[in-house]
Amino acid sequence: MLDRAGPDGARLRAADLKAGAAYISERLARDISLAVGDQVTVYVNNQPSTLTVQAIVQDNALTSRQAEQGQQPAGGLL
Repeated sequence: MLDRAGPDGARLRAADLKAGAAYISERLARDISLAVGDQVTVYVNNQPSTLTVQAIVQDNALTSRQAEQGQQPAGGLL
């Protein structure tokens, strides 16, 4: 089970994630100006999928650093 803390410290569980929704990191939300309720399109195998931001989770060691090459937005989508 995947558990992450939201910005207020509340636990968010993967089991509570709605179909077509995603949790995103604070860093990603800030870097690409997303808020809860916004939509983001991700590509898997060159196929687009649009997800709605259900919640923003606290950054951790994997999501809080800026991508080194090219200074691309860092962050995470769960």
